[in-house]
Amino acid sequence: MLPTSISINQTVVQAAFVVNNLRTAAEKWTKTFGVGPFFLMEHNEITEPKYRGMPNEVDFSTAISMAGEVQIELVEQHCENPSCYRDMFAKGQEGFHHIAVVCDDYWQEVERYKSQQYELAFEGVFGPTNFSYVDTRSDISCMVELLEDTDQIRTFFEAIKKGCANWDGSKPIRTVADL
Repeated sequence: MLPTSISINQTVVQAAFVVNNLRTAAEKWTKTFGVGPFFLMEHNEITEPKYRGMPNEVDFSTAISMAGEVQIELVEQHCENPSCYRDMFAKGQEGFHHIAVVCDDYWQEVERYKSQQYELAFEGVFGPTNFSYVDTRSDISCMVELLEDTDQIRTFFEAIKKGCANWDGSKPIRTVADL
């Protein structure tokens, strides 16, 4: 039985991978697994970025596609700054990094993880949406990204889903402007 403090709605919306080159990785995912198109967001702007509680900007880009109901996110870090990505993979290394969930009550979920002694590896605001990476590697071998449930994130995720629906294989790498 689950402790009463655990939400039973932990729907994974995303599986994410740190990669060396977004375009190359997206092409490999498309060729190997058949997912696409990937929607590219270069040099994401994060407000109030903090790495392990301290202000710290990280220059990174992402590409997102859908594999059924789950997003595949590819993350490429461009700078040398410490980050939750470099915590797991040194420059030149690649691999599975995190799963993401959208939280009904974001701040309650952050506190729930903190109460279990997990550290926030990174946190910030993307547009109007708060998010954080919880360092849960000691127990589940990856990080967990918590996303605040906002109209912006729902609209964005729905646009990606629609952009991938009935994909005909053309233009496998696009920008979010194509949404």
